[in-house]
Amino acid sequence: DETSNTVFISQRMFQNALEFAGFLRKFYGYENAQYVLRILIDRNIVLQNTLVDIENGNEEKAAAGIAEWFRLSGQLTEQLAEMNPYWDPAGLNDFMNTHWAVVEHEMRYRLAQRGGSPEIFEYPESDLFATNFADFLAQGIIRQFGINAG
Repeated sequence: DETSNTVFISQRMFQNALEFAGFLRKFYGYENAQYVLRILIDRNIVLQNTLVDIENGNEEKAAAGIAEWFRLSGQLTEQLAEMNPYWDPAGLNDFMNTHWAVVEHEMRYRLAQRGGSPEIFEYPESDLFATNFADFLAQGIIRQFGINAG
């Protein structure tokens, strides 16, 4: 099924958004977490539509979707930087750029490898990105709240 890759990536992204909001709620409260979740959901809807456009070869529509994804990523960056002064906006922007590159590369790779099961597909760049982003966030929280990590 041609859309199985898009669906698999989209489902994973929505699950990640819910988990991230749950994580943020512990440190920044319900309202901040919900605001971030709304941005992430909007961004993930744009992502899903953009991946479908990529999958269908509609690069013009995909380009518009990518622009909207980055606009929403800018809102996300602003909100996160406001919540934690140690989450540097430039660093967050770097992560947003890397995040898009990883997701797009994964999608294009999956399209080139048609026929494989998305559930067993391993994409190490996604794992590396997630680890690096988690480290970045954890370091900011440790600094902001003075948590002794040792």
